[in-house]
Amino acid sequence: MLKSIWQKILSVLVALSAAVMVAGCANGINEDSGSKVALLMQLSASSSKSTAKYASVTVDTGSESSRNVDVSTIKFAKIYVSGDDIIAGEEPSSDFTAISGGKTQSGAKIVVNNVPVGNNKVVTVYAYDESQTKIEPVVLRAVVDVSADSTNNVSVNKASTPLGNVLFALSKSNTALSNVSVSKISAAIKSGVHYSLIDTDKIAEDYKKNSLGSADSYVIAASTVNVTANNCNGCTVQISDPLSAPQTITSDSAVLNFENVTPGTWVVYVLKDGKAKYTKVVTVAAGASADVTIGQTTFDGIQIQVPADKGYPLVHYFDCENSGKYPDTTWPGVEMKSGYRADDSETEYYYYNFDGISEISLLVTNSNQGKYHEGDMKISAKGVYLIHGSKDPELLSADKLISDAPVPPVVKVSLSGSTVIVNSSQDIISGTVTISSGSKSETIVAADFSDKIATKNLSFWGMSDGAAVIAEGVLVAEGGAATISERFTFSSKISDSIVVHAKYPVIYIWQTGDSSLDQKEFNMTAEGGQWYKYTLPVTSANIIFKQAGSWDGKTGDLKLSGAGEYWYYNNKWYESNPEDKVAPVLVSFTSDKTGTVSGKITFTVKATDNLALKEAEIYLGSEKVSSIALSGTDCEGSYVFDTSTVKNGSYTLTCKAVDEAGNKSEASAPITITTKNANLPPVAVINGASRIFPGASKTLNCAGSYDQNGGTIASYKWTVSGGATYDALNKETITITAPESAVKDTVYTITLVLTDDEGAESVAAEKTLTVADKASDSGDFRDESIYFVMTTRFYDGDTSNNEYCWDEGGEYLAFGAGDCAWRGDFKGLAQKLDYIKALGFSAIWITPVVENASGIDYHGYHAYDFSKVDPRYESTGYKYQDFIDECHAKGIKVIQDIVLNHSGNFGERNLFHMFDKDTVPYENKDIPVPAGGKRSPFMKLAKDGNAYSKLMAGLSMAGGSDYDNEKGGIQYGARINAMKEDSIDTDFIYHHAKMIDWNSENCQLGQMAGDCVDLNTENPVVFNYLKDCYTKYIEMGVDAFRIDTVKHISRYTFNKEFIPAFMEAGGENFYIFGETCARYRGRWNEGVPALSPSFYTWKENKDFAWSQSDHTVNSASASAHFATYKSDFAHPAWADGIANHLLNGNDYHTPDWTMRSHLDQIDFPMHWAFSNANDAFRTAVGTNDPDFNDATWNVVYVDSHDYAPDNAPEGQRYSKTDEWPRNMNLMFSFRGIPCLYYGSEVMFMAGAPIDPANTRTSLDKSGRAYFGDYIEGTVTASDYSEYTASGTVAETLSHPLAKHVTRLNKIRRSIAALRKGQYSTEGCSGSIAFKRRYTDENVDSFALVAIGGKATFSGVPSGTYIEVITGKEVSCSGSLTSDEIDQNNMRIYVLKTSTCEVDGKIGEDGEYLK
Repeated sequence: MLKSIWQKILSVLVALSAAVMVAGCANGINEDSGSKVALLMQLSASSSKSTAKYASVTVDTGSESSRNVDVSTIKFAKIYVSGDDIIAGEEPSSDFTAISGGKTQSGAKIVVNNVPVGNNKVVTVYAYDESQTKIEPVVLRAVVDVSADSTNNVSVNKASTPLGNVLFALSKSNTALSNVSVSKISAAIKSGVHYSLIDTDKIAEDYKKNSLGSADSYVIAASTVNVTANNCNGCTVQISDPLSAPQTITSDSAVLNFENVTPGTWVVYVLKDGKAKYTKVVTVAAGASADVTIGQTTFDGIQIQVPADKGYPLVHYFDCENSGKYPDTTWPGVEMKSGYRADDSETEYYYYNFDGISEISLLVTNSNQGKYHEGDMKISAKGVYLIHGSKDPELLSADKLISDAPVPPVVKVSLSGSTVIVNSSQDIISGTVTISSGSKSETIVAADFSDKIATKNLSFWGMSDGAAVIAEGVLVAEGGAATISERFTFSSKISDSIVVHAKYPVIYIWQTGDSSLDQKEFNMTAEGGQWYKYTLPVTSANIIFKQAGSWDGKTGDLKLSGAGEYWYYNNKWYESNPEDKVAPVLVSFTSDKTGTVSGKITFTVKATDNLALKEAEIYLGSEKVSSIALSGTDCEGSYVFDTSTVKNGSYTLTCKAVDEAGNKSEASAPITITTKNANLPPVAVINGASRIFPGASKTLNCAGSYDQNGGTIASYKWTVSGGATYDALNKETITITAPESAVKDTVYTITLVLTDDEGAESVAAEKTLTVADKASDSGDFRDESIYFVMTTRFYDGDTSNNEYCWDEGGEYLAFGAGDCAWRGDFKGLAQKLDYIKALGFSAIWITPVVENASGIDYHGYHAYDFSKVDPRYESTGYKYQDFIDECHAKGIKVIQDIVLNHSGNFGERNLFHMFDKDTVPYENKDIPVPAGGKRSPFMKLAKDGNAYSKLMAGLSMAGGSDYDNEKGGIQYGARINAMKEDSIDTDFIYHHAKMIDWNSENCQLGQMAGDCVDLNTENPVVFNYLKDCYTKYIEMGVDAFRIDTVKHISRYTFNKEFIPAFMEAGGENFYIFGETCARYRGRWNEGVPALSPSFYTWKENKDFAWSQSDHTVNSASASAHFATYKSDFAHPAWADGIANHLLNGNDYHTPDWTMRSHLDQIDFPMHWAFSNANDAFRTAVGTNDPDFNDATWNVVYVDSHDYAPDNAPEGQRYSKTDEWPRNMNLMFSFRGIPCLYYGSEVMFMAGAPIDPANTRTSLDKSGRAYFGDYIEGTVTASDYSEYTASGTVAETLSHPLAKHVTRLNKIRRSIAALRKGQYSTEGCSGSIAFKRRYTDENVDSFALVAIGGKATFSGVPSGTYIEVITGKEVSCSGSLTSDEIDQNNMRIYVLKTSTCEVDGKIGEDGEYLK
């Protein structure tokens, strides 16, 4: 049953009474330096910044309720502060703070930082539901004077709200609040009157006119609503106004009088157990009354009901007695509604009404054409019927009738260029939506809607790109009300709608992705010159243009894909008006100040055009620095610039007007200004690691620090306390060294004070470094379980860094609907860490973070600079270090995917510098990106690079002479020649074999793909550089490495260089595992031990020559090593003769890891066999485990970003629904570390191609689709597998497979034997049966595991066992037999010992484990 936001209001309204304390703090603005450096940058900014000092506002929530109702639905509060020096859309605000019973939890305080000091700031407290959606009427306000030097208190409650509302209204009308007389306004507010009955808008209006009346004149008379409720005994009636109280119905026919209702349009709800049964909209004037009749009416006909959990939402009906009213449906039928019975608010049913019908035949089905019951079903009498799967329909009593639930309108708001589009699923009766940006505002009312769509063009506001636009309000329809609370960032480019122009008055559309729009025609708006215009609130559509009332002369079927503005003319689409060749006229370009100026200056543009203006471009010298949106044929726009944020100096500006066809006016006369402002202090920022090992060094920097006037930093004053040593203190970086004797958890405090070129000092920035213990800080990684994400495809936390790849939209990667490849980022991933923890995972594997450069590089495996994090992952104020720190704060370890084998084909910047990255987005004119998008910057020749001359030599060899103007094939050939020809790459930075074999040494020397150029990892220059780069990431706190393409590097190189370096940097518990791709069945990959996963888990037992200066020596040794192990490998014997992964009978034995290389492996043999669990189990036990040094360290997964198992098929995301639960059972109970690829917990994109490039499709249709839509909402993980959630993410976590994963993680985390134990199948019989044990000084854990069927365990320790799936205890005298279970179930019997970790059932039963 659907519930609107307003329905939640009715079960809510909270007390958000608050006492506000304003504490002084030092001057400082938290912004990135880009907008502070020069006027050029400032003119591109979305808004000007105040020069005021700043303070913090602290709010203590109280307990006063704003009305006499339950407050349970209010889950969060958030506070905004508005007023002078604060721009709409950029108001300082608090974080979301949890609310319970109208109070913060445990008396927590709510803090708002960076509030400009000054008088009459408005503090607004909003209430939010569990999905953090604003509950619109729940708004309390107060007014406060904010001082940086003293403490001020203010209470926010019902009594303070009228004054706050008045000043809030004044601020919307651009009134300077600091000059407002609060005493005059207070005198006009009647005390003791509820704030909703005081006309605060009228007070604000009269105050501006200096004509305030008496307090009584602004009191609004309360209204009365009389509600007649039929057949609703025991229900509650509630009106959605902020004043009235709910009433309970005590009879079948009741009249309830609500005598204290706020005038306006409201929704009347009848609620049963918190769910709305009926709704009606009522409008009541001040002092008047209104009557409403609501409730259940008698139903005459047949209603069928089907339990929703059966999964059959369709009904196919036929042979109806009234075939005209109910003609036979087309198989598999039509969709039923969903709802709840009046006496059962927990059980959901699908239901369908046949009004006035007493005889009909039917079948209940699903979209897969499955039937809930065999055979046709005939009903021959009126009534309510429950449909069963195996027997005739059951006639129910009349009180079981499901009444149609109120369906509130679905309202979508979007900003397309300068146009706000509001699209409703129902006709709007009343309500308003206020659109605001800065001091400007416009209102959309019910009369503005046509065909359920309203638009408001804001181009006359003259907004600049980046400006904040807010849409807030409530719209009411017959089905209820919808609350709108949206914030947008203005872009002159249209990003989420289609604007069409044509010489036809009517448009007909379909296949829009919005069923409310499909197969409908709409009247277009005349715009002159026989042109008509219409805005579609979608990004793709099929279109026919036609004449009004006739299909004669219509166009053919047209299609548009991608947001933007289009003109249809002479059977062809254009992106500008094809008839317009006339340039606009720039009438004037003026400023309100000239000469020497300070503070804010307003530039005003006036222009005209014969058809349609688009914008005015502002130039600094010859460079465009900003634009002002224009529209229509005669328009004026303005731009406000705060000169105090740039360095004092002289600047010359000009302007050009641009029309929609791209024609430009002549440049305006120049405006020259000289800025003169008081100096502002710089702002200091410290970046770097948050932990340090004893004896290690960490370098911190102040990147992101800036001078607020655009000046330069003259000096850096660092201080260090706590006992660490450090280098010179007056520079941009500082290196801190912890003593070898440093004790774990010792804290070093580092501060930085900057001085600018005019002598002003910053507020001190502070950062701490905490000493961590290498040996114990990470722990045994087998205790973890891993969630693997492709960072760019997981969750988008910052839309400003979204980019398309250079080649996206081309042959290998089509454009996706509303998607770009570089979308997810660190900020988004951090926002959803609680989702990962809720599933029970304690480690996150992220794809490579280093800077990439290739045509398709969103995955991270085409490195350009190993030393640098790709900025497309990071956000202003949120870097990779912040993400690592946040993971650790939540108890989640970070696994960084690293590449050692290759770089991309543009060379590695620090090893082979041929190119630099451009600073502006790449534009492919042949394949433009969807409107509003941008491509990543392209590469430009680095003429000062150490390999530029080599590139030119490669170009000549490829037959070219002018690189920038050569065809792509010549350019690619030039790059490959430069990197792989002996005569050019004389330093042998790369391996020079251009082709690759998969079963010879050339597998380690050749180039595996066009964008993967094989580095010479035997060259000391290369391996020392790579070690230095990746050691820095370990110092940042990364807990483990996954190494890509392991078999393409000699094991000897790993054992001599990479693994020792990484283990030294990370400590003995630093975990490393590799991808040694081996899609095979048998002992050795391709019959070659030297290319097999198990081979890499061993140290060397033969020595070969090795040099730290001569790569030829190392290359010869790598070749000799490969020849030695090409055909055979007999690994060294374990000390006690028992394999590390096997039990000694029933006993755990100390493993012999003396020859363990610490390069553990993804278990490719099991992965390749995971088409089903039995095959994977047999492969591990019978073939491959004996060759690993210790298979308990293997990482085990079913599918990944590269492959699915053999015959799954391998190129598609795993889609065997019946096998997933059993595969997971084995992953989480058998030896090894379980790993799940993102989305597999809900079978995300099952059956889709894993890599879109392999099938030339788009990301959204592939296994690498964007997952963020599945995890919208709120989730808070109190522990692993313990959480609360709301919104879509709650539905995702409730998926049967996700719940299965959550419980498996909980079970594994509870039983040491399942995490680190050795195993044996001796004495174990059954489908999949084994025993495991782990023993150390703290625990002795022994478990018997049966998967997918009955199992018997013989010769096992006697005693009492706890079966953790059911919680049953079983006595055993050397033999134990499990009960019968289906293939997706399992049994885990844990022996009760003195150190047994479990005492009963673990987790709750689900669809599979029970």
